Amino acid sequence: MTSDSYEGFAERYDLFFGGFGEHNAERIEFFRKLFAENQVHSVLDCACGTGKDLHLFHSLRCEVFGSDISESMLAQARKNLTECGMNVPLQKVDYRELPQSFSRQFDALVCLAGSILHMPNEVEVLRA
Repeated sequence: MTSDSYEGFAERYDLFFGGFGEHNAERIEFFRKLFAENQVHSVLDCACGTGKDLHLFHSLRCEVFGSDISESMLAQARKNLTECGMNVPLQKVDYRELPQSFSRQFDALVCLAGSILHMPNEVEVLRA
């Protein structure tokens, strides 16, 4: 996995994978129920991409934080979230380095949209 894997693609990412801010009812209900059952109030999306899921988690009244290895994806996330009036802490971090990068704990850590598939082998998956 490299930080430039999504360079030049970030602006078009939401066009390919659904518009920013668009969430289907099943996905909303899944996370609403999961977070309620597990008393989740703070969430770190460690491969947040353009921030689409941060928007969803914020709509569920969670305190949200995002990280991604791609600066271009983070730039698009900042743009998307700002346009929605959201000020979300975003940090450029390889998710294999999360413990060294965040001093606080979160109620939930998510890694969605197949990001873990970028790991080259089983050892790297377990390390992450």
